[in-house]
Amino acid sequence: MRHGKILLGLVVLLLCSQAYAGWGLRTGSYTQNNAAFVGLEYKLNLLLVGVNPNVEYVFVDGGQMATFNLDGMLQVGLLPLVSVWGGAGFGWLYSNPDNASTSTENIFQLLAGVGLNIPLKPYVQFKYITSKVNDGFVLGLGVRF
Repeated sequence: MRHGKILLGLVVLLLCSQAYAGWGLRTGSYTQNNAAFVGLEYKLNLLLVGVNPNVEYVFVDGGQMATFNLDGMLQVGLLPLVSVWGGAGFGWLYSNPDNASTSTENIFQLLAGVGLNIPLKPYVQFKYITSKVNDGFVLGLGVRF
């Protein structure tokens, strides 16, 4: 039984040593609206799996738009300094156009990205969002602390 506890302790230590959690900032463009956005994220990595809650404010003409998202991703390290990921997520799109009613709708998104494992962890991410009012691609650039 003692060997089982030691093995369990080593597994927990290995998992914790591979974990990364941190905040990040991103910016980019919602291509369908030709609108810039800024975003804030929190990223938690555990081995090859990442969880990424985030919010993005989109600068649209004639109103307000924002997304609130929870993304999951599978990450692969190609080289010691480069990581690649792909994943999916869900969220809510808040839209408040001028002269129209406010709406909130569910969205689904597919994403892929590549980042550098250096200080500030810069990355580029491509995302496709499906919704009733705003299907389209999002190109984002960001840094994680």
